[in-house]
Amino acid sequence: MQPTFKIALNLDQLAKDRLIFGPIWLEVDSTNFPGLGWTDFPVTILGFWLVNIQPMLLGRVESCECPFMDGPYEFRLEVISHSKWKLSMFDRSASGEDLGIRVLDSRAVLNQLITTAESLVQKCEEKNWLDRDLIALTDSLAQVKTIVQALPGYSE
Repeated sequence: MQPTFKIALNLDQLAKDRLIFGPIWLEVDSTNFPGLGWTDFPVTILGFWLVNIQPMLLGRVESCECPFMDGPYEFRLEVISHSKWKLSMFDRSASGEDLGIRVLDSRAVLNQLITTAESLVQKCEEKNWLDRDLIALTDSLAQVKTIVQALPGYSE
């Protein structure tokens, strides 16, 4: 059975001080990474993730790292084939502990990245939380959507 992959983002608990922060984490099967209800900077990190995945989508690299800002956590995506990616979740602290590996459908990961970013952009615009991080996220989202639409066999 194919593992499930979801970017959990609670839009109703977002707040803005200097940066927008709120609950965001990965749900991979029964694993919550970095943890259930993890609080971070979703606009900033989704922007990082969308920038970091572009060279992989274009075939320039075989993997990309997607860090969380708050804490020593990141996940890595690695191309296995056109339709399959390996997801590795890490604690970057001194232990460098590998917290899990799954093989995922690449379209499921892309759909989650795109739909989560779209929902976040919409919520921030509704609240008039316009800043350079949101502009960067919006630009990266548009670039990823353009790349993805050109991928063979991809349909949302």
